[in-house]
Amino acid sequence: LRVLPAAVRIYHRDSFPGSILAELDIQPPEFRNPSADHFEVITLDRLAELASCDWIFYFVWDEGDGRAFELEQRWVTSRVWNTLPAVAAGRVRRTEDAVWTT
Repeated sequence: LRVLPAAVRIYHRDSFPGSILAELDIQPPEFRNPSADHFEVITLDRLAELASCDWIFYFVWDEGDGRAFELEQRWVTSRVWNTLPAVAAGRVRRTEDAVWTT
C-alpha cells in the first residue's frame, strides 16, 4: 500500500512493488480494477479486501504538509485495519517509499 496525501494505492502483481514481493515469494492479492498504471486507489471501506493477505507492507509519501501522515493514522487506527489477520498477527511493515517506487 502506498499512502499519499489524498489517496491510498494498492499495487498490482505486475508493478515494481509486486515484482519485489514475487521475489520474496509473497503474492499480492488480486484486485478488481487492474490498470495501465499497475495500481488502483482503494478506500477505507475496501480495506477488508486485504483479509487474505499474509503480510501487509505499506509506505507513505508526504508532500511536507503532513496530510499523508494524517491519512496513514486514520487507516492504521481504524477498526477494519485492526481486525485484519495480518495486523493481528504482527505481519505489517511500514517501509520507505523510495525503496518501493524508484
